[in-house]
Amino acid sequence: MKNERKIWYGMVAGIIAVVAIGGIFFGGGGGKSENFQYLYSPGGAYHYAGEIKIDDAKLPEVTSVPNLMLTHRSFNYEEAKSVSTLFGMKNPHVEDFQSYYDISTKNESLTIYKNGYKIMYTKEKVDMVNVTMDNSKLIGIANGYLNKFKDYIPKNVNIKVHSVINDRLDVTADENETIETYYTKDVIYDCYYKGYFVGLILNVELDHNGNLAGFHSMPVKVSQNGYINIKSFSKVHRWMESRLPVTVPPKLIKSVEIKDIRFGYLPNPTSYGAAFKPAYIVDIHIEGMDPAANDDYTLDIGGIEG
Repeated sequence: MKNERKIWYGMVAGIIAVVAIGGIFFGGGGGKSENFQYLYSPGGAYHYAGEIKIDDAKLPEVTSVPNLMLTHRSFNYEEAKSVSTLFGMKNPHVEDFQSYYDISTKNESLTIYKNGYKIMYTKEKVDMVNVTMDNSKLIGIANGYLNKFKDYIPKNVNIKVHSVINDRLDVTADENETIETYYTKDVIYDCYYKGYFVGLILNVELDHNGNLAGFHSMPVKVSQNGYINIKSFSKVHRWMESRLPVTVPPKLIKSVEIKDIRFGYLPNPTSYGAAFKPAYIVDIHIEGMDPAANDDYTLDIGGIEG
């Protein structure tokens, strides 16, 4: 028997570990006025230089955008215990680490960052029964949990459902067949401030009966402090053509095309929690010499201020 756990945060997947790999291998600016960097790029990426088509994608027209700030709340020991009670944890064990509280029972774990950056709750043992409940019902149940935990979800933002996806997978196999059981589903939410996407994690994980199996949130408040200018995507596009991370070897690539471009704000971890970083979120399509080399993936490009 094999248990496989997959958690997807919609648009935010991979973003919280910002700048690391992409910044090292593909970051840095080309010239004094360019400090573009890939905040997220696929692991093991190859380096491609060449034409990147942009035929059908609509270019963002914004050049002046709100300067968004994150206000963090802090948690002390007693507040962390109160949160665990809200999740129904009975007689939990609490470990007080330098930057977070680790709270656990035999079947549950809860991590609360002292600076309020993230809250992560997981029920470890869940009935391994396929989730067959329709998405609309799952969303209704998940919305009820958001209301229950309303003090611990992002503030001053418009919250919208992004998708409902399979999460935990159990695979059993014998000589005759392989049976896959997706026994939890995630309701993924996106957050917007005045119509702008802000990449804050918020998802509710449910089992086949709609019971809570997991909850991930960033209980921060979003506010505006004036405006900032950002560079046009046409400049970013030119920069990308000299340093694009791709998922297949360049010799197998027939063409590369940008399918969609969105502007948004991504949380960049700091010593005190996180700060927003304006970014272009770019969907890439690779057309391979052989169809087996075709691929679609997303890149997040920062360093666009100024």
